[in-house]
Amino acid sequence: MNWVQPVFEKIFYKYNKTTKGIFFIYLSIISIITILFILALKYIDKNFFIVLISIINILIFFSFICLGKNAIIIFLLYLLYNLFIVLALSSSIFQNLVWVINFLFLVICVIFFYNIIDNIESKEKIFEIHNIELEKRQQEAIEKINKIRSIINGAQATISRYKILNSIAQKLSFAFDFNTINEILLFATAELEKDKPIKYTLIFYDEEIKRFRLIPSEKNDFNDEQHDSKPTSIKIYDNLDIFDEWILKFRYSLLIKNIDKDFRFKNIDKNKLYFKSLLAIPLLGNKKIRDKKNENEIIGILRFYSIEPEIIGEEDARLLNYLANLISNAIQNTLLFQETQKLAIKDGLTGLYLRRYFMERLDEEIKRAKETKKDLSFLLIDIDHFKQCNDTYGHLFGDKVLKVLGEFLKTDLREVDIIGRYGGEEFATILLNTNLNGARATAERLRQEFSKLVISVNENEAVKLTLSIGGICYKPEYKIMQLINLADKALYYSKENGRNRVTFWEDIS
Repeated sequence: MNWVQPVFEKIFYKYNKTTKGIFFIYLSIISIITILFILALKYIDKNFFIVLISIINILIFFSFICLGKNAIIIFLLYLLYNLFIVLALSSSIFQNLVWVINFLFLVICVIFFYNIIDNIESKEKIFEIHNIELEKRQQEAIEKINKIRSIINGAQATISRYKILNSIAQKLSFAFDFNTINEILLFATAELEKDKPIKYTLIFYDEEIKRFRLIPSEKNDFNDEQHDSKPTSIKIYDNLDIFDEWILKFRYSLLIKNIDKDFRFKNIDKNKLYFKSLLAIPLLGNKKIRDKKNENEIIGILRFYSIEPEIIGEEDARLLNYLANLISNAIQNTLLFQETQKLAIKDGLTGLYLRRYFMERLDEEIKRAKETKKDLSFLLIDIDHFKQCNDTYGHLFGDKVLKVLGEFLKTDLREVDIIGRYGGEEFATILLNTNLNGARATAERLRQEFSKLVISVNENEAVKLTLSIGGICYKPEYKIMQLINLADKALYYSKENGRNRVTFWEDIS
């Protein structure tokens, strides 16, 4: 019968505003019916009365079950009450006592049922409190689940980004030129910072020219007219701004989430800036490839920036710093590779192309001149009396003379002209887009200017040297060796006719 109490309690919960009145009426009706039946004992059949009393007992019994632990006490009292009724059926003495007992029982029932209702209402309040607490805990649990889910999603996103970094690291390990590095960096920025308007600029220190060079990600708001719009264009970068100076001074990353709110740069004119958020990272490495003492010098600066504030956060900064380390290593590998290439194709003493590589370039330029029908001239240059100079002042001075001539040619000739050390004291140069008259003027200028140079032997002695030059202007019927041989004959003519002179094959043919 344990199912009955919850049923009654549910009824009480649902109709809690009228429960007290319903029970009062219910008990009153039962008591009145009982009293009326007792008074009518003289006029009705006793058996019929017993049946009615039994029905009433069943109803009251179900009501008593709701009392829980108090049911035993009240039920015993109720049995005692029924005993008096039975006795009243058989004795007139007990019939008079039934009135008193019935009234007392009614009072007891009212008290107990009132207590039941109060208990039920208390339980209802407790239940409501528990419901509120349960809902609160459920909400907290949902928030924790969402937080954990967010952490898991964030961790998965971070893992995904680090996987991308690992892939980028593998690609950069095979990058040996700045164009490839730039392409990988462009891809990395797009993959790591998806849906974020982030651009980058990369500057690196060129040891050869002792200046920074710029590799922009694309045409941007960088306020320097000398910068090209192509992603792979590498330009001289002389306009170091306050942020570059900050990096060079402090040597660690600079994160600006919102330039308008950054106290470190509150005095600068922000209207001229091309960004609102910025991450500038120093690239550390060996600034001088051949000098191991200059390790951990700044070899470049990598900037990530956006025209919107609060775009680059702490997690972005961590990932992009790791990417910057990879880029730094790739730049050093590229510089080392270029240095190795230079050692393979350039003379270590003069810095000019070695004969093998020079011949390859000459062959290429002859083919190009033939296809494009553009002018091309070729010069062979020889230092007069170089052997005598070597014998007199020694080989160290001879090396110095060769080095001076190499620097002289690189300085005096155009950047597009190709210069090589042909062998011993002989040098050669390819004058692109230069006809016979232009080549003759260039050769004469070289001869005259070099003869003015004073080369010191020691603190007390110096010498002047001269050049003999033989030249030729390319014609479509010339093969490469034929061109060289004819220029060599012109050079021989200069040396045989007093040295310190210029002769072209066209003059003696």
